[in-house]
Amino acid sequence: MRIRTTDGYVNEHDLIKFKDMDKYDVDVNTMEGIRLRQMVKVEVRDQEMFADIITGTLYDCETGKSRSTNLWIEEVHKNV
Repeated sequence: MRIRTTDGYVNEHDLIKFKDMDKYDVDVNTMEGIRLRQMVKVEVRDQEMFADIITGTLYDCETGKSRSTNLWIEEVHKNV
């Protein structure tokens, strides 16, 4: 599936594509503390990434770091 991105985020028009994809429960470290988010795995320029299903923020699957802000994945719990 083709996903359009801009500056570390999924294009807002492509978020609807996540509806039928397998989702993961993910703990994200933020400035306010750990937050539970739901994400999907997507491929962006031949790299596997997690994408937040609400905000579209992209995270590197290997390092857990966000491409756009000071956020990172602490733990991936399970496929839901």
